[in-house]
Amino acid sequence: MKLFKTIVLVAAIAFGASAYAATIDGAKLSKVEFSDGSVFRGLSDNGAWAVAYGVNQASSTYAYPKIINVATSEITELLSADETSAAGECWVNDVTNDGQKVAGSYQGQPAVFDMTSKTWTLLTLPEGCSGGLVHAVTGDGHYAVGRCTHSDNWLYEEGAMWDLT
Repeated sequence: MKLFKTIVLVAAIAFGASAYAATIDGAKLSKVEFSDGSVFRGLSDNGAWAVAYGVNQASSTYAYPKIINVATSEITELLSADETSAAGECWVNDVTNDGQKVAGSYQGQPAVFDMTSKTWTLLTLPEGCSGGLVHAVTGDGHYAVGRCTHSDNWLYEEGAMWDLT
């Protein structure tokens, strides 16, 4: 088996086997500029919704979370200017297919924003953790995954999965 692998490797090198990126013909670029410097961070599984956030220059924290209706380009800010200042760090990374749950971080804690009630729900942290964020939520809003940071060493992170039902 080792001889076979060696032969395949030598053949690949000799015949120039390599990976390359292809272009997609007809792909349309839509440039979007947010007035607060935000950039896109996530897209719902069905492509109907996008989320974005930027950096609060005054405090050097992530802020200005928003959800965007992809079909209409309508932008909904999740926090007012006053709420943004009070919230500290606030990220959004993903959104459900119906656009009703936005996953991310609020005040440095893993959280989900509910578009109907316009409220953040902080998610439970594992023992020994003091912060974190949600990276992704399933299209139906059932599960979310992310990471949590430890209070004694913020560089030590562990994965987390939440059942949101």
